[in-house]
Amino acid sequence: MWLLYVLWVCCPAACACLCLCAYCFRPRGCFLQNAAGKFIDVKGNLASGGVKTCAGRPLCKTLRPMSEAMAIKEGCPDSIFARDGESLATYYFKPMSKQLKRPISIVNSDGEIFISLMSPAEYFNFSLDPKVDADFKASALPNWETYWSRWRARLNNAFSNAFLQDPALKDKLFKNAAYTMYQVQGSNAFFGNWTETRKIMTPMHNAQTGKQTYYSTEDIYSPTPHEWLAGGGPDHAVRWTVQTRYSELASGDTLMSPFVAAGWSGTAEKNTRPAQWLGLLKLLAAWGAEWFYAGFFSLHQPFQPSQNWCWQAVMPPMAQAVTTQVAEFLYKGKLLAADANTTYVDGDTADCCDGERKYNSALLWTGAPHVLAIARKLDHADAYLITMAVQKWSNAEANLEGTAGSQVYTPVSGLYLPGLERPVEGLVARQQGSVYVWRNDSGTGNSTLYQVDGWHEATHPLYWQRDAFALEAELFRGHLTAKSSAIVTERHDAFDPTNWTTFVDLKRASSGVSYELSRHALGAKRRLRMRMRSGRATVHIGGERHDLSASGSEWQMHEMRWTPGAESAAELVLSGTAHVDAIQIV
Repeated sequence: MWLLYVLWVCCPAACACLCLCAYCFRPRGCFLQNAAGKFIDVKGNLASGGVKTCAGRPLCKTLRPMSEAMAIKEGCPDSIFARDGESLATYYFKPMSKQLKRPISIVNSDGEIFISLMSPAEYFNFSLDPKVDADFKASALPNWETYWSRWRARLNNAFSNAFLQDPALKDKLFKNAAYTMYQVQGSNAFFGNWTETRKIMTPMHNAQTGKQTYYSTEDIYSPTPHEWLAGGGPDHAVRWTVQTRYSELASGDTLMSPFVAAGWSGTAEKNTRPAQWLGLLKLLAAWGAEWFYAGFFSLHQPFQPSQNWCWQAVMPPMAQAVTTQVAEFLYKGKLLAADANTTYVDGDTADCCDGERKYNSALLWTGAPHVLAIARKLDHADAYLITMAVQKWSNAEANLEGTAGSQVYTPVSGLYLPGLERPVEGLVARQQGSVYVWRNDSGTGNSTLYQVDGWHEATHPLYWQRDAFALEAELFRGHLTAKSSAIVTERHDAFDPTNWTTFVDLKRASSGVSYELSRHALGAKRRLRMRMRSGRATVHIGGERHDLSASGSEWQMHEMRWTPGAESAAELVLSGTAHVDAIQIV
C-alpha cells in the first residue's frame, strides 16, 4: 500500500469552446486555418466569435496540431504553452514548497482540454488546414491519430516540465515526483495513440516487470447500476476497458491507476451501490489496477449528504487491501487472456476488434452475462487467482438476488480457464466480489480452493458486522509461498460448493503458521475463537501460550482469552496437529 501526497492541477476552461489557460492570447499561427487564412474548426467550418469574445478576439478557434519545426515557423513554439506551467510554479508551487515538510509524490493534471477540442472522434483529420496537411505528410507517420497524439504529448511535456524541472522545485517539492494526467489511456479514436500519449506522463517503477512503465489513467465512471458494461456517453465502463487495455498490455504497461466513481446523484438509490461497486473495483484490481484515483462530484447546492458518498473513498482501498493479501499474483504473475473457448464476448465487443484480438480481453465466460470473472496465474507455480463479481441492472429490491446480507451469491458451475482442460469447480460469485486462490500443486493430486475476501458484506459498510472479526485459517502469512499441502479442500457435495470446507492441517505445516493481527482488528477484544477438529493446537499470541484440543472429526468452536499489549500489532502463531478452519476475534 502506498502513502502518497497527490497534487491535482486543473487548467480552467473559460467558455463554450473549451480552451487552455490564456487561450485567447495565443498567436494566430497556433490555430487551424483554411487556405484563405480563415480560422476553422476540425470540420472546416469557419470559426465564429459572435457568442462570446475575449479581449475582442473570437474564442471558437481550434488549436492546430503540428510538428515542432512547423510550430516554430508559424510563431507558435512549444514554449508558449510552457508559460502556464511557469505561472503555476511562481504563484502556487514555490509558496507551497515553503510550507510542506516533504515532497509531492504525484502531480496529476486534468487532461480534458485537449480531448474536448478535438471531439467528436470521427473528425480526427486535420487535412482541411493545408499547412497541417503538408506537415502530416512530411512526417511519414501512419495516421492522424498518431500525429495528433505526438503533438499533444509534446505540448503537455512543455507545460509540466516548466514546474517539474524548475531549479527551485525539482530537488525539493518535486524531488522524485511522478506526473500523470487524467484520461491518458489505451489507444482509441477519442484519446489517441497510447504509444505516443503515454509519454505525457512519467514512467513509474512497475514491481511486476521490474521496469519503468506507464500507468494508464482511464476513467471508469458507473454513475448508475446499469452502466457497468457499456457505460453511457462520457461514462466509461467494462467494455471500454476491454478496448483500452489491449494496447497498454501490448506495450508492456501491465499495471494501471484508473479514475473511478460510482455516481454522484443526491438521490442515493440512483447511484451504483457499495457492494456492486466493490465487486467491480476488485475486477479492475485483478485487471492490473495497482491503485485508484477515487472521485466524486459535488456540482451544485444543495450538496449531497456525506453518507451518500463517503463510502466511495473507502471501497478503492478495500479492493487494494485484498490485492495486498495476494500481491504475488499481481507482481509475480500474469493476467490470463481469454481464448475462443473461454472469452466473455458480446456483440459490440466482438465487433470492435479484428481476428483474434477480440479474444484478448481478460474477461472470462462464467455461464451468465452479468457474472464477470478475471484470472491471474503465478509465474512459477500451478496457482491461480480468480476474481468474480455479480453485476446488476438496477437497484430495485427484486434485482438484489436475495436479502441475506453477505450471503448474496451466485454459484458458478465450472469456470474454464485458458489452457486448462477441466473447469475450476466450487466458485461462488457475489455482488461485493469473490476473490479465490485455486492451487493445483499440493502434490496430493487434489486441488485446493480458498477465498480471500469472505468477510466482505453486501451492504453499505456502515452496516457491516462490528462485534467480531473473522479470518479464514488458510490466509496465514506466506500462504502463497509455503508448501500448499498444508491447505486442504474437503468437498462434501460435488454439486454444492457452499458445503465445501478449506482448512489448514497443522500437522502438515511443520513450522506452524502465523498471522499478523493489527491493533485496528483487535480493538478492545480479549477473546479468540477457533473452529477446529482432530487434534491439538498450540496458540502463541502477545507473549502468551495457550493449548487447545479438539477430538473427533466434527468441527468445534474453541475459545481462549488473552490480554493484548500496547503494541500496534500482535502475531498469532499456531502449531500442532489439529485442522483449523477459521479464526474469530470477539
